[in-house]
Amino acid sequence: MLLASPLSLASRTLRNRIVSAPMERNYCEPDGTVTDSYIEYLAERAAGGAALVYTEATYVRQDGKSRTNQMGLSDDLHRPGIRRLADRVHAEGSLLGIQLMHGGRTSSRRASGLPPVAPTAIALSRPNADLPEELTLDGIADLIESFRRATVRAVESGVDVLSLHGAHGYLLHSFMSPLTNRRTDRYADPALFVREVLDAVIAAAEGIPVGIRISAFEGNPGGLTVEQQLEIFGSLDPSRLAFVDVSAGNYEAPQWMSQSGEFPRAGLAPYAKAYRDFGIPVGVAGHINDPETAEGVLAGEFADYVEVARSLHADPAAARHWLQGTTYRPCISCNLCSDDLADGPVRCSVNPWVAGGKPVLRFSARRRSAVIVGGGPAGLESARLLAEQNYQVELVDANERVGGQFRLAAGLKGVPEYHRILDWYESTLAGLGVTVTLRTELDAESIRARRPDVVLIATGGRGIRSTVPGATSPRVSDVREWLADRAVGEEPLTDVTILGGDREALALSYHLASAGTRVTVITDRADVAAEVGSRAKIISAPYVLGSPLVTQLTGVSLLAVKSDAVVYLGADGRSQRVAAPGPVIVTNGTSRRDELMAELSTSANRFRVYDVSDNGASCETYLSAVTAAGLAVKRVCDDTVEPRASGARSSMPDAVRRIAPLAVDEIDALLDAAWASQDPVELELCRLRIAALLGDTDGLAARTPVASAAGLTEDTIAELASWWKSDAFTDREKARIAYAEQFVVSVSSMGDDEVAALLADDDYRAVYDFTMAIYVLDMTARVSLMTRAVLGSGDRPGQALI
Repeated sequence: MLLASPLSLASRTLRNRIVSAPMERNYCEPDGTVTDSYIEYLAERAAGGAALVYTEATYVRQDGKSRTNQMGLSDDLHRPGIRRLADRVHAEGSLLGIQLMHGGRTSSRRASGLPPVAPTAIALSRPNADLPEELTLDGIADLIESFRRATVRAVESGVDVLSLHGAHGYLLHSFMSPLTNRRTDRYADPALFVREVLDAVIAAAEGIPVGIRISAFEGNPGGLTVEQQLEIFGSLDPSRLAFVDVSAGNYEAPQWMSQSGEFPRAGLAPYAKAYRDFGIPVGVAGHINDPETAEGVLAGEFADYVEVARSLHADPAAARHWLQGTTYRPCISCNLCSDDLADGPVRCSVNPWVAGGKPVLRFSARRRSAVIVGGGPAGLESARLLAEQNYQVELVDANERVGGQFRLAAGLKGVPEYHRILDWYESTLAGLGVTVTLRTELDAESIRARRPDVVLIATGGRGIRSTVPGATSPRVSDVREWLADRAVGEEPLTDVTILGGDREALALSYHLASAGTRVTVITDRADVAAEVGSRAKIISAPYVLGSPLVTQLTGVSLLAVKSDAVVYLGADGRSQRVAAPGPVIVTNGTSRRDELMAELSTSANRFRVYDVSDNGASCETYLSAVTAAGLAVKRVCDDTVEPRASGARSSMPDAVRRIAPLAVDEIDALLDAAWASQDPVELELCRLRIAALLGDTDGLAARTPVASAAGLTEDTIAELASWWKSDAFTDREKARIAYAEQFVVSVSSMGDDEVAALLADDDYRAVYDFTMAIYVLDMTARVSLMTRAVLGSGDRPGQALI
């Protein structure tokens, strides 16, 4: 596999060819210093297998700042955080890269407090853009020095790779572009400023690899062409560069910067291939979101490595999964992350807690059963999370396949990647042992017959019907009902009228018009799909606005639906008619389906019932639905405390409570579960885990009588430690033993007599055994023998097993 092969970038070697691209995230402090959460975010991507982890585009001077919470390298105050970041990334086996940038005319006075500067005073063509000041020669010299000083700070902070951001309309790019460089002095040469910045950075880098990211083309009229960019790059003396990263576009052609699902995967690879003629490593970015595409880029010799941003945002371990051929949470190319940049920390539709706030879920020590009603995004996420917390889950849905309304949306033209997350859920739930029951509607009686411990209602919503005269006509349908009734590949309609102006109205009108259907959209809104970010509708909105097949009647009030027309109140206050010969589709939001919840709340249940929407979440978007699911599962886990079934369990010695850094109710819950367990395999697994954990400590023989009783040699200790740290254990397994590990460590501080007393106490033995009971992937004879040594002899629960 080419992706897994190492690659040299001058003095540094990548362990594989997957690079975590410099994606802006808005996770830093307003002064540009990195936060602990940002450090952990990047460390996760390093631990997830990426060979080189870039920070985001990092400003070298205050007036080059584009985002309120953007990372900076303009001042010495930024160095300590970057040093901590470098140490964390290195500890995970990756290299740390920084992309040096100055925003130029894309910078924001609101973010930086200063006016932006540019080669020429030409404002960015977007609302509220600041007019930049034209740089003087002294200003240019100071900027070059700012890049040099930032390089020195990076070197002193332990950074491994430096990349200059010469793409996307930022300052270096704007000097190269004929659209933004109208100078008449020597800097009219499009390559001169970039060459001088490179001279300064390479000289200060002290052997650290230095490269550059470029836009292969700008993509807007009058912008840099493919040929012009190649010529400029050739004049930079590429032989002194360690690499070149190839992207495309600018902020006036942003569809090329963060490509939607409609773009071909790795569509920029053919443009990158031309840069291989310069004899330096070439990377390429742009809609590379699966291992097959990434491997194809390398196999086709289009590039030497791939730069991946959104896929690693969706799943921090995607690189490792790609290399190992295992399942990963896919990016669906919805561009929510790109749209978030204007407002704050970037989120992810499929990874709801990526920006922080992830709920802490309590693992269930006892195997419980859960029934989840509804197989949409909220139900799927609830099933996954509960299964990971030791619940036996049955997911029940009335449809042919899981996915709910999101599956209907996934069939529309503008979102061809949406189905991937549903495919992932189907695979993941199967791997977790979740039972999926389809084509089944549950009522309270059928739920009670299943005798679950927990029921979670995730039945979603139904469309809100219009109340105007004629809206109950058979030819009037809610958008969800209409999509569900349409057969795949069915002949396109001649005419369709859409009543509503939300995201569904835009998506459906784009889908229908693209197939040749005449569409009329009627809404009281001023704009269609105003709630949708510009990047998410970067193709659909312009298409619909420019299509002769689409008529949008905005800011009007619906009066009636007739047999062949729709009547509305125009802006002039007079009623008007528009022909509507075909189906009339209503998209007017949803109301909750609460019948089942009401039925369960009025009946006597021997199980707890939860509604995924009880936290006030709308669940109208994918992100809100899976977020609500996480919060609902947290309520389930927080409410589920093991009952103490008898007074015998209360005899746990006070010494255990003192040494165990756990809450009393957590210890008691583990005790109850231990006493309830009669599974001999589970007990044997307890003993195996004890051996693995004891082997993961340094200086084991000198720790305690318990540890030394194991009789483990230094080689054996090292072997067990290596086994524990390997990929033999999943993150889920490691999280599950967190409670147990604290018990083992705490014993080390006790004296001989206290240890002996604890070992003789049946309650403690039960905890000691059961808290280690998690899945073990490698039950070798050697570990079993070590377990005997740890346990010693005597009559204890499960002794006959070994």
